[in-house]
Amino acid sequence: MFNSYFYAPLIRSLRFLVLAFTCALLLVVNATPTWAAGMSAPTKPSDGEVQLKKIYAESEDALNSGLDSMQEVSERAQRGSNEVQGGADLDKMSTPENSKAATTFKDQVKQALDKVTPGS
Repeated sequence: MFNSYFYAPLIRSLRFLVLAFTCALLLVVNATPTWAAGMSAPTKPSDGEVQLKKIYAESEDALNSGLDSMQEVSERAQRGSNEVQGGADLDKMSTPENSKAATTFKDQVKQALDKVTPGS
């Protein structure tokens, strides 16, 4: 039979290997988002800058001019999805036309209640 003098170095080396593997795994897991970001299509940092400058300029004008009439607010709101954004990123927003298969919140609640309520 082997005594504990044989097993102690083996257990210590095994413990070291498990610790080294865990550290390497943590390093890889933390670096994965960085690697993934490098694989996406490169974008220019100035792509969104023009729209933001326009919104900033309109905000400054609104602050300097005081309160707008209801007619002016209504006209700006008709130009896009809302008064502030205008038509910015309108193609990326969900609308009834591009989301026919989507279920509304009301339908989701109704389905959940139908599952919960017996005999309805």
